[in-house]
Amino acid sequence: MADKSKRTKAREYAFQMMYRYGMTGETPTQIPLTFWQPLGVVEPEVKDFAESLFRGAAAKAADSDAMIEKYLKNGWTFERMGEIEKNIMRVALYELLDGKSPYFAILDDFVTLTKKFGDEAAAGLVNGILDNVRKTYSLSAGENE
Repeated sequence: MADKSKRTKAREYAFQMMYRYGMTGETPTQIPLTFWQPLGVVEPEVKDFAESLFRGAAAKAADSDAMIEKYLKNGWTFERMGEIEKNIMRVALYELLDGKSPYFAILDDFVTLTKKFGDEAAAGLVNGILDNVRKTYSLSAGENE
């Protein structure tokens, strides 16, 4: 999927599914069954990418949470973070560590999502943590996009 806007939309859908997962207790299998209905027609490649990101992020949520805690600083605690930021970072970390997309596109999209659904201070936090993970793991520019 080379179209940036499609990947951006899929990332937003993946975050929304992840947020729902964190807030409702539904299983990662249940959520996609009803998530798409109110959205009408969604391109299959957007849907597939979003579901893939969501399933991967849900499976790795505990690992992502531990990583987020490791990189928090300046008085932030995991408990203090909002659910929006936690779930955005869970999806972003999964995709970042998957290594199939360029890190700059991942950071840009997820920081933008944080600004859209959260606030500016949280966007700086998300950007800082994701960039530190990228540097720590020496992530390349990625294959796609």
